[in-house]
Amino acid sequence: MDYMKNIFCLLFIFLSFFTASAQYLQDLNGRPYFTTKYREYEGSPFLFDDWKMANIVTAKGKRIEKIMVNVDLYGNTFLFNRNDTFYMFAEEIKEFNINKGLTSYVFKKGKAIDAQLPDIFMQVVSTNPLVARQVTKQLVETQGYGTATKINKFIPGYVYYGEIDGSIKKFKLTKADAQKFFYRKWDQVQAYASSNNLSYKTDAGWMQLLSYYQSLQ
Repeated sequence: MDYMKNIFCLLFIFLSFFTASAQYLQDLNGRPYFTTKYREYEGSPFLFDDWKMANIVTAKGKRIEKIMVNVDLYGNTFLFNRNDTFYMFAEEIKEFNINKGLTSYVFKKGKAIDAQLPDIFMQVVSTNPLVARQVTKQLVETQGYGTATKINKFIPGYVYYGEIDGSIKKFKLTKADAQKFFYRKWDQVQAYASSNNLSYKTDAGWMQLLSYYQSLQ
């Protein structure tokens, strides 16, 4: 009897492992995604210049770790790379995290960050106060220098969102918008920026100001 119980236990463990593995493989199934449509364009429509190792969370809460990912920003499509072939996930992806040493970069669909945000992937820069950054790729038509030939080119850009008194507002990297965003402690923030020679026009300047602002809370 004990022998049969052991057999059934082993069989149960095997089937559980097989089911979990099958589910994992199913999560990684998707339709091949061809980038040849961008072959005639200059620049890149992708979020990253190269593929990133990430941990992802699907809309149904499933977690998949250590998978190479990227995002076609122009097509608003989340992709994974398997054996140098690009695929679209069969299931909607809600969040992914990229770890670099001790730093973790979190990207989420806007609605998963705040209901007021558009439902596209953006980086969560801060949660208190909320700051999110959207990378954009705009396709523009330009004329080549000294020629009548038209060139389609992807131009990168950034849109920043921040929470001000419970409302999500777009803002630019300017001193005027910094004053709106940091208005509660503006005198201290402005003095800190001046004494540290920080620029209001750069990511690095804003991140340092944000860190200082959080320390005043």
